[in-house]
Amino acid sequence: MTVAAILAGGEAARMSPGATPVEKGLAEVHGVPLIERVIVALEGLAEKVVIVTSRPAPYSYLGLETIPDRFAGRGPLAGIDAALHFTGQPCFVAACDMPFVSAHLAAYMVSAPGEYDAVVPHYGGYWEPTFALYNPSATPFIRRALEAGTHTAARGARRAPHLCTAVHAVFRSIRVRPVTLREIRMFGDERALFSNVNEPSDLQSARGWVGARPLTPPARPRGAAPPSSLRS
Repeated sequence: MTVAAILAGGEAARMSPGATPVEKGLAEVHGVPLIERVIVALEGLAEKVVIVTSRPAPYSYLGLETIPDRFAGRGPLAGIDAALHFTGQPCFVAACDMPFVSAHLAAYMVSAPGEYDAVVPHYGGYWEPTFALYNPSATPFIRRALEAGTHTAARGARRAPHLCTAVHAVFRSIRVRPVTLREIRMFGDERALFSNVNEPSDLQSARGWVGARPLTPPARPRGAAPPSSLRS
């Protein structure tokens, strides 16, 4: 069984400088919260969808199981660890703030032949660890890296390669099947597929992206909606 694990643990301080951090997974692109766009993309390939977060209340309207980090404040790698530890199943992991992820690319990665600990997009010399498939066999290596203190965030790899100490330490120790740029481009433009929202300017760019398409979100209970300040 494959589990879709959506990482929603970041504080998103850059989305609201000088104010209380917002839940960026609830920011909307074309009327659909970012996290719901990711759910729509992944729910068809997984028997179960879970959200990894230390703040489950804002996401309760989705009716999905939530999982806490075992290593608080340790970034996306801790989220990957939590998903594998609590489910004990292969996990397709995606960050909640990626508005244009491809269901077809995810399915392609899940169906990759061979025995690997992880299947991860790799292009331009960098990895995309927060849109990747991880098998339970990777768990002890991830936990070891976290326990050793190599917990620097894995996001922003293309912008700041030096911030990827933890994920690179893990990938050097496990069997990783890279998904090449040629393979990625069978499913779309990598700039859109792996774009993520860290700042208000990123959100505005996502809302204006030519290739953006509205998705049909999961049913939202009456009255359960993201803050109006995050709506497009």
